[in-house]
Amino acid sequence: MRRLGGLTLALPFLLGAVCAVEPSKTLHFFDRTVFVRSELRTNTPYDEAKNNSGDMGSGFFVRCKDQLVFVTAKHVARRTNPETQLCFRTLENKSHFARLFGLTAPDEKNPWRMHPAADLAAFRVVFSPKFGESFLDEVRALALPFDMISTNEVERSRRVAVCGFPIGLGARDSISPLVTTAFVASRQLDFELEGKHTLMYLVGPGIGAGCSGGPVYLATESGCVGDLVGIYVSTYFDNTGGKLSGIVPAQYIAELVTQTLAEQKEKK
Repeated sequence: MRRLGGLTLALPFLLGAVCAVEPSKTLHFFDRTVFVRSELRTNTPYDEAKNNSGDMGSGFFVRCKDQLVFVTAKHVARRTNPETQLCFRTLENKSHFARLFGLTAPDEKNPWRMHPAADLAAFRVVFSPKFGESFLDEVRALALPFDMISTNEVERSRRVAVCGFPIGLGARDSISPLVTTAFVASRQLDFELEGKHTLMYLVGPGIGAGCSGGPVYLATESGCVGDLVGIYVSTYFDNTGGKLSGIVPAQYIAELVTQTLAEQKEKK
C-alpha cells in the first residue's frame, strides 16, 4: 500500500554525514521545519480539483542569494488556500505563524509552482508590507542555504534525519518539529506519479503522516546535521507489516527552486 497524505493506494509488492556548521544565535536545522496547516474551507482552494477538506504537512524555506522560496510536497500544496497557516519556531524559541497570503504576491491567483514529475511544490516568498522588519528577520532565520542542497546520490545504509510533524505532534502549543532517524534502503528507484516517471529513495523505518514535505538531512549518531538530501513524501506498506518511506531526491529541490526564481526574472 502507499499512503500519500490522506490517500492510500495499493501497490504490488553507516556511514557518518559531514556536519554543516551552524553560526551562533541561529535555529538548529531541525527547528527550521515549518508546520503547514490548512483548515476546512469551502472556497478558494489553490487546486479546485482536489477535495479541500483541511490538511496538515511540513515544509521549509530555502535561501538563494537574497531571495526565499518555500518548499513542500505537491500533495500538501494542493490542499492549501490563502488562509493556510505556516507555523514555525522563532529565534527566541517561541511559536509564530503567518498566513500564506501574507507571504505571496497579491496579484498571483495561485503562487505554487508544481514540479512536473516529482511530488514537490514551491513558491517564491513575497512579504506583505504589513509585516515588520523583526518578522522578516524571523522568517529569514528559518531558511536553509541553497548550497546545503546536495545533488549527489546517497548510498544505501546512510543515516538520515527526517523532520516534520507526524500526526500533528510537535505542532500544538509550542512548535517543536520531531526528528526520526532512518536509513537509506535503496538506490534512486523509478516510480510512476500521475502518469510520469520520477526517482525516489526508499528509507526505513516508515515515517508518520504529517511529515509530508519535511526536509531529510544526512546525520550522524551524535545528531549532527549534514547536507539536505531530500524531502519526505509518502509511506509504502502491505499487510505483512512491512513499511518504508518515499523520499524525493534533493536534485529535484534544487531544480525547482532554481526554476521558480528564474520564472520570476522572466516576468520582470
